[in-house]
Amino acid sequence: MIKFEVDENALKMIELKLDGMSAKAPDVLKKAINDTAKKLKSDLKIEVKKNYTAKVGGINKAISIKKATNKQIVAVVTATGRPIPLVQFKNVADDSVRAKAIKKNKLKPLTLAGADHNGKDLKSFVAKMSNGHVGIFQRTPGKSMKGNGSRTLKNGKKTKGKDAIKQFYGNSIVKMVGNEHLVYPTVERKANEYLKESLKKHIAKVLEGN
Repeated sequence: MIKFEVDENALKMIELKLDGMSAKAPDVLKKAINDTAKKLKSDLKIEVKKNYTAKVGGINKAISIKKATNKQIVAVVTATGRPIPLVQFKNVADDSVRAKAIKKNKLKPLTLAGADHNGKDLKSFVAKMSNGHVGIFQRTPGKSMKGNGSRTLKNGKKTKGKDAIKQFYGNSIVKMVGNEHLVYPTVERKANEYLKESLKKHIAKVLEGN
C-alpha cells in the first residue's frame, strides 16, 4: 500500500501561489494527488512486468486507487490478490521441473533429494488436472488422497491411498508490488517529482481561468 498525503504547509504554499484564489487550493491539491496516484499505479504495473517472469493477468484490477477528496486530501494505492501458480512464471518441465520468479535469478530445480518414502528424489512435475487447470505439483509422502485404496510404506506405516500432491505457487501481486528491493522503492522515489509536476499544471490552469 502506498499512502500519499500532503501537510498543511504545502496547502499554504499553494494558496500563496494562487494569489487571491486560495479557496481553490484544496481542489488543486486533490487533483494533483490523484494524478500522482494514477502515475504511481502505472509505474507499479511496469516495474512488476520488468522484474518478474510471470505473465501477470488482471494486474490492472489488482491495483486500486482510493482517490483524494476536497475533505480528505489523501490518496491510497493498494494491491490485492492471491499467490499466483508457479506454472505461470518461467519454468522448464525437465525431470526436476526448474522454475524462477524473478528475472535476474537463475532457474532453480524443485526436486528434493532423497525426500520420498523410498529414499528417492522427490521430483516435481507439470500436470493438467481434470478441471483443466495446469500447474507444477509435487507428491507429499505420508499424506494421502482420499478414496484410492491403502498401501504400506517402507517404514511400515499404511496410507489410505495415493500420495497427496501439493501445488507450487509464486508471489502474489501484493508481494511483487511491496518488494523492498525491486518494485516499491523505484516507484516511491518518483512520487514527489510527480506531485510537483501536477501541482504546477493545476495551479497554472486556475491562474489561466480554466
